[in-house]
Amino acid sequence: MAKTYIHSKNHIFSTMKKIFSALLISLLAMAATLSASAQDMQVIRDSDRLYFYGVDFGPVKVVAAAESPAAFKMAFAGINGLFETEPNKYILPLQKKLQHVFNSVDLNAVAQNNASIDEEEMLTYKPAQALTKEELHQEVLVCDIPEREGVGLLIVCGQLNKTTDLGTFYYVFFDNKTFEVKTVWAYSGKSGGIGLRNYWASSLCNTYKAIRPTDLYLKSQDVKGKIDSGFKKVKKGVKTAAQGIAEGVADGAEQIFSADTVKVK
Repeated sequence: MAKTYIHSKNHIFSTMKKIFSALLISLLAMAATLSASAQDMQVIRDSDRLYFYGVDFGPVKVVAAAESPAAFKMAFAGINGLFETEPNKYILPLQKKLQHVFNSVDLNAVAQNNASIDEEEMLTYKPAQALTKEELHQEVLVCDIPEREGVGLLIVCGQLNKTTDLGTFYYVFFDNKTFEVKTVWAYSGKSGGIGLRNYWASSLCNTYKAIRPTDLYLKSQDVKGKIDSGFKKVKKGVKTAAQGIAEGVADGAEQIFSADTVKVK
């Protein structure tokens, strides 16, 4: 009987230990995911230099559009030109969202790459696949970006979908000296307006609205705090439950031992 009791107690603690470990892993994973936005913004906050290089349309897929590839390439050049001709609409709001003033705006970095887009590969009727971090890193490397200290921002357009009237843009932040990609934000914006350039430029502008660095940072910190609190409660609850079960087994074993003793007598 004594051996059975000890084995049951050890088994209970072993099981509770496994449950506790699984909960620990899950909670830590959640905390890491929910704090990712804060870490992303830290890339910008930690640097006193931020350089903007315009919109790279190199890998773009244009879905179900009637216009020619040549017309789109002209529109791409026009969209980048708006950063210079209409900074109040295309530069200042972006700086405000990022909470950082650009040290420079260098549009020459994307001009050559956008001009050399393969027109035969541009148009399609199938939605484009999401670009990977590796593919976005290659876009940074192929653009004519000068090497210097600080953080660079290159916006890469992955898809312009006429069926959904949405444009997908990737905000690629990278080390401007090593060209290592630090973080990527992907947003889709609703298109609209007169003329091909304006129609898709509005899509880009609408992605600005999705950038909420302060809200994301505060919410991630709040959620992280709640997870930490929840984790402590789970830990306490698991420990209490384990003790309760062990005590219950002990009481039951004592009753069994007592019953056996009476029987023998």
